[in-house]
Amino acid sequence: MSDLPASCAALDAKVEEQLEQVRIRLRDLNAMERELTRLSACCEGGVIHDCRIVESLFGRS
Repeated sequence: MSDLPASCAALDAKVEEQLEQVRIRLRDLNAMERELTRLSACCEGGVIHDCRIVESLFGRS
């Protein structure tokens, strides 16, 4: 390692990059939570063959 003091700028940039990645993942997880909550509310019981959740998750029609 060098005896010169390291600048915090590179570390700060890396922290900001990681923070942005966390924010993106949180946004995606929140969207997934909303969609799963919506799908769960659609559940009427019954059988898997007629399940709207399965239709949505697996693209069945």
